[in-house]
Amino acid sequence: MMASLFNNICLLKTLLPLLLCFVASGMLHAQCVPSTSNCMAPPNSEIVMTTPATIDFTFDQFSQYKGGIAFNGSSILKIKAQDNPGFACKWKLIMIVQTMAASGAEWETTVPYSNISGTKPPLDLLEIRVSNQCGTPIKNMQFQHFDNTNYAVLEIIDDNVLNASGACNGTQVNSAGSYLSNYGEYVFNIDYRIKPNTTFTPGRYQIGVKFCLTE
Repeated sequence: MMASLFNNICLLKTLLPLLLCFVASGMLHAQCVPSTSNCMAPPNSEIVMTTPATIDFTFDQFSQYKGGIAFNGSSILKIKAQDNPGFACKWKLIMIVQTMAASGAEWETTVPYSNISGTKPPLDLLEIRVSNQCGTPIKNMQFQHFDNTNYAVLEIIDDNVLNASGACNGTQVNSAGSYLSNYGEYVFNIDYRIKPNTTFTPGRYQIGVKFCLTE
């Protein structure tokens, strides 16, 4: 069984039977345009991803179904945010899960490999962990999962309070700044983990995860 993680355009690789295809759209071409004028628009305020856009999870051993597979640091998000003149830029960084499945609570089936009815993987099968050198994410170094609802949101950095950069003390920094001059607070490492089980119907499935920088 295999799962694939893509950036924005879902370009599926040739996959094998007993396959779980995991597609996450996001980053550079899927960022959200700020909804207010406090932060400057792209490219002055943007997300940059330099890591490969595709991750393949292949499950072909019982130990992998039981223990799962994790890819650490497979996505690296780099944030750049700039004040509009006369305003204080305050941003937030969120993750949004998307599926084309009719139920809105499970992964979309793209290719079934069995006519036997069974369980389709729910959205919360995917686990995501976000971290950086200064520990600024809300749940730094903790695996979490989405609710089984289409367009469910997980916050990485919230915008409840404006937190200035520079202290590197775990505060949720969300002010103007750049990964070019402050790597520890403006770069985020994304880890992915899937722990499937043998009850899922064999097939190819996909979902999307959108990383959004907005106000």
